[in-house]
Amino acid sequence: MKIVTIIGGSGFVGKSYLDAYNKGFLNKFKINRINIICRNPKKISLTITKSSNINLIKGDISTLKSIPKSDLIIYAADKANLSKLKNHKNFLSKSKKSINNFCKIIKKMKYTKILYISSGSINKNKKKKTF
Repeated sequence: MKIVTIIGGSGFVGKSYLDAYNKGFLNKFKINRINIICRNPKKISLTITKSSNINLIKGDISTLKSIPKSDLIIYAADKANLSKLKNHKNFLSKSKKSINNFCKIIKKMKYTKILYISSGSINKNKKKKTF
């Protein structure tokens, strides 16, 4: 029995993983439970079947106190495209707070298997931007 927790589950990565799980593509990896942590669970609640072992957790990683014990944590909670954001400094500050809180949680829980991933480009503009 393997449990996977996805932080940022309503984004591209989380939805793709959930779709693969629902279609049985993850059976060969013996994954039989998924915890999905996201700020807006309504975005993905329709894709969750009642018979599946999916635990939907509403929360923001920057303020959570704990996450469920898992065999693997996939961290995919950042915005994929900074070029659409109006306030880059605010985003970077929020992102840093989220990662710091995540590190604090996993240090207490002694996690060793973590995948940090982003689903898109950071900046599509050809001009170099400074923050």
